[in-house]
Amino acid sequence: MNVQQPETLNQSHHQQINIENQTIDTTTTNTNNTTIDDSIAAAINNNGIDIELINNNKEKKNHHHINRRIMQQMYLPRIAAIPNQSRLLLKILIDSFVLILIITPIILLYKLGKPFKRGFYCDDDSIRYPYLESTISSNLLFFYSIMIPTVTICINEFLIYRRLMSGFDLSSRFFLKNYFWQLYLHIIPFIFTFLGSQLITDIAKYSIGRLRPHFLDVCRPKDDKGMVYDRFSTCSTPEVYVMDFVCTKNQNDFYRLKDSRLSFMSGHSSFAAVTLIYLVYYIQFRIRWQNLGLLKPLYQYLLICLMLYTGFSRISDYKHHWSDVLIGLLQGSLMATFGAFFISDLYRTRSLMIMYHNNNQHQQHKMHNDNGDGPIIIDQHSASSNERTSQIIANADGGGGGGGEISTETILARDRESGL
Repeated sequence: MNVQQPETLNQSHHQQINIENQTIDTTTTNTNNTTIDDSIAAAINNNGIDIELINNNKEKKNHHHINRRIMQQMYLPRIAAIPNQSRLLLKILIDSFVLILIITPIILLYKLGKPFKRGFYCDDDSIRYPYLESTISSNLLFFYSIMIPTVTICINEFLIYRRLMSGFDLSSRFFLKNYFWQLYLHIIPFIFTFLGSQLITDIAKYSIGRLRPHFLDVCRPKDDKGMVYDRFSTCSTPEVYVMDFVCTKNQNDFYRLKDSRLSFMSGHSSFAAVTLIYLVYYIQFRIRWQNLGLLKPLYQYLLICLMLYTGFSRISDYKHHWSDVLIGLLQGSLMATFGAFFISDLYRTRSLMIMYHNNNQHQQHKMHNDNGDGPIIIDQHSASSNERTSQIIANADGGGGGGGEISTETILARDRESGL
């Protein structure tokens, strides 16, 4: 048996390391090369080194490296690619048309609508309450119901996209274009959802015409027999249903008189429910930072409390009957659920996986938009929730000055110090 000298073994060992490094560098430089250079292969064979063993070790190392990087991305929500220019324009036009289609009847009902004229029994104590100013005005309701979700969505989507695209200048055209596209995908479904809920509420208000608890105090109706009813009057004919009457109070305040007939269902309750419950769903699906602890459920809990307080205030202000508030909260919550699960893409939150250009494990996919700039994010749907992934392929930033591909090292470097 021929025994190799220690010096020869050491020399062969160094040759193996150098050749392995040379092979890895060559493969890294050009990921499309699937074979080893002939000269390197000849050198390996001449030194009696097992090519398959080297490749297997390198493959295991790369595979472990890829799996570790994928696990770092498991809890980031998905982001979507910008469609090409023609599809983008078509989508914006269709969305704008649909929103206009919904908001038009809302405006027409507010300006021109006449509620159903419902009568009353003079002994009905549920409409004898005094008129009070609203604890939560309509302007305040619109402010926090729209601003809180909008600000939360804008900040969270910025944090998500900044972490994924940390290699880009935050003020670059590429970053801003893709960031605003993510906002569009979440803000437009949110707007559609609360407009749809408001339209349902208004249709119920005008078609039912239920009298508010302060109706007698606002209207002080006078029937065809000359009998005037207010919240202090006594009822001598409780069995008579009064249908023909005119209001003798606030005759010049058309809005207040019309509003006194719009009790069912509570608009404040339904609007607060649809916007804040939608935000609760958004927080659950899109805010995935692991180090928040109980802050996320606390935020959701406070939103639910704000929604309930809005409804409760309408009862204590004598603006609505309790059943008006209950149905309003239920309708808004159901509409928020419909919007989150069927209109938006919130519930399809997927893990994110960086597409590595590994010839042995992954097939390369390239997509380019019309301008050829910016990263293309490919959303790959999967039948199994355990296999749901999104693949991110970064192309050259044609508008930001700087060519070449974005390194996956750059995209994932910020996760090494995070809790992901």
